[in-house]
Amino acid sequence: MRVYSKSLRSFVRMQAFVLLLILNPVSGHTETRFSKVDVLNRAAKIKKIGRSTVDVSSYWLNHSFTYHKVNTGTFLSGSTTIQVDEELELGMSATLNASASDLTLHSTPGFGSLSAIVDFTVKGRENVAVSKGIWAIETKLDEHNSIPYTDDGAEHFATIGNVISAPTITSITRKTPTGAITNADQVVFRVTFVGNVKNVDVTDFTLSGTAAGDGTVASVAAVSGAIYDVTVTGLTNSNGTVNLDIKGNGGVSGTNDIESNPEVIDQNVSSGATNTIDRTEWGQSFQANTSGNLTKADLFIEYGYNGNMTMELRQGEGLGGALLATEVVDVSGLTGDQSFTFSTPAAVTSGSQYTLRFTTASPAHDQELVLSIKSGNPLANGVLYQPGELSSFDLLFRATIDNGEPSGSLSTTAPSTDETFTLENVKPTVTITIADAALKAGETTLVTFTFSEVVTGFANADITIPNGTMTAVSSADGGTTYT
Repeated sequence: MRVYSKSLRSFVRMQAFVLLLILNPVSGHTETRFSKVDVLNRAAKIKKIGRSTVDVSSYWLNHSFTYHKVNTGTFLSGSTTIQVDEELELGMSATLNASASDLTLHSTPGFGSLSAIVDFTVKGRENVAVSKGIWAIETKLDEHNSIPYTDDGAEHFATIGNVISAPTITSITRKTPTGAITNADQVVFRVTFVGNVKNVDVTDFTLSGTAAGDGTVASVAAVSGAIYDVTVTGLTNSNGTVNLDIKGNGGVSGTNDIESNPEVIDQNVSSGATNTIDRTEWGQSFQANTSGNLTKADLFIEYGYNGNMTMELRQGEGLGGALLATEVVDVSGLTGDQSFTFSTPAAVTSGSQYTLRFTTASPAHDQELVLSIKSGNPLANGVLYQPGELSSFDLLFRATIDNGEPSGSLSTTAPSTDETFTLENVKPTVTITIADAALKAGETTLVTFTFSEVVTGFANADITIPNGTMTAVSSADGGTTYT
């Protein structure tokens, strides 16, 4: 093992190696929800949220421990095969109590079975749901996720359950350049969402404006989980406006597959490298803060090692713990941000210790994998192994965990801020017409300036008149023709 100071080993090409762990719990949430409960008219609506249809004919409704199979009920509207974003409205055979009621949708009959409950609404009977283990006391949704429970026309009930919230767009603004008017041959828009999203790529976007036909959405770069920069190219010979739109949003035609991303950063040692380490066997232990499946490691490689690397997840601290998952990955010639996935991921438990172990074959001298490390034991519950302990150092890495919430599709609501570029890449041309081209001394004539497009700021100071004078030019058609 060799530990170098950056100042002492300037001739060794440094390698930043950032480790991103993805923990992906299996979610128990479904996407079939009560969208409205009408006490006065003894009716309830069931809505399908997500990307596939659902058949609820074999589902059961429960009100105060009385079960009614959906396909035996009174259908007020819709079908038991509910399409995405469509609703089935059912009449209730039992009277709904406006002051103390619950209504549950089950996949099978049995109020005491938590796994059978698809959705649950309640008013005044929270103690029943708590006692049955459906949800904890004071566990409520945010107001914007509420489902109305109406009895007298007033919406004064917030559903307690697992409702999927749709991510929204805050703004689409000019990033590069920042000014509205430009002669750039490519521009960058910055798109900001509320919360982290995933599946954002060039196919989700389209262009509008008078110069939209010239441009191409060339690339999308993530600044963070909620902010993306979108580059538009092909504007070299363009005049007019160009605006970036998201398909299926704000009335724009088409569809997108953008969804909320429930991943959160769990471990983070990502800056302040003071030394480097090279080795053919090494590892980093960590304490998981969330239960879930460790699915992949994202690595940033500044200078690649040629060959295969074996990536392992082991139980406990140290390189010899029980093997939980393994994958052989080819790192030959790879540099920059790279992602390596466990084809069969293993589950980890919050509060437990694990170690990621990496091994390579013995290469020629000075061709081992060189990693950035940080001194001062920055990860309190972690140890760097090489293969012996190097307790005062840790790898630069961060761990990301999926919090298990369901992914909601992007809202169709347009952003409150939506900026446009005005392109001026083609200079206007002008035609000068003189009514009397054989003008003699003391005579006057009309001179007309006709531009290829509307211009502003055209004045006498822009005109040279040898041996003559001219009255102030003016336009009567908005700036295309001046006389």
